[in-house]
Parts: sequence; C-alpha cells; structure tokens
Amino acid sequence: MKKLVIVLVAGLLSIQLMANTNTDINEKVKASFKATFPNAQSVKWHENGNTFTVSFIRNSIDHRVEYDTEGNIIQTTRFYGEQNLPAYLLAQVKKRFEGKKIHIVTELSSDAGMEFHITLHDAKKWYLVKAYANGMMEVYDQFKKQKS
Repeated sequence: MKKLVIVLVAGLLSIQLMANTNTDINEKVKASFKATFPNAQSVKWHENGNTFTVSFIRNSIDHRVEYDTEGNIIQTTRFYGEQNLPAYLLAQVKKRFEGKKIHIVTELSSDAGMEFHITLHDAKKWYLVKAYANGMMEVYDQFKKQKS
C-alpha cells in the first residue's frame, strides 16, 4: 500500500509539473535540452531550487528530464508500454512472469545506471518489479486487486 501511495504522489507531482509553465529557464539548460531533444512536443518546465525538470512527449513516449543549472542531465525518466522495452529484457520478463500482463514501464537513467520499474498484473494481483538491462530482476512489492 505504501508503494501505491508513492506512485500516486509521483503522479500528482507530474500533474503539477505540467501545470507550471511560467518558469524562467536558464539559457544553458534550454540549449542543452534543444540539442538533445529537438523533436520534443508538449514541453513543460518546472524549476525546483537548483534543478530544472522538463516534461515532454517524444516518439509517443512520456519523458521527464532533470537538469542542473549548467545544463547537465541529472536523471531521465520515461514511461511506456512493453513494446519499448529492450527485446532481451522483455523476453526475460515474459518468461519469468508468464501469464501476467505488463501494465506500464518506468525507465530511470542516471550516472548510476539504468533500471526499469515494471508494473504487471494478472486476474488477482499487481506486481511491482525492478529490472536491469542484463535481465536481473526482483519483485519489490505486490498487492491484491480490489474486487469491483
């Protein structure tokens, strides 16, 4: 349940990011963003102390990118379906979680590496899985679906 609350809070923060469009963005950050993501659509900026977060759509994938004041990327987050998972990782997930459907993937990338948070479900439960490009994965939470 605690993980569900965290996911909901993250969703609410994303909505707030989209609502805040009057932020003055430093020119280094803007230039870095435009060079890296020239085809970004629905661009929304948010300033948070010494960092800037931009949310946008690119190739039908929802992105969040956090920059420092020098225009360096701190972290990227992408949200997508199973069709955008690397093929090797998708095969590993399908094999290990046979009979379960992938609901959404949250991909996190930073200088620490890349990880994938995959939400799966079956008729009775939701499963939260952390996975890595090498195929290693762990279920870090699961909870029963509510009956409707």
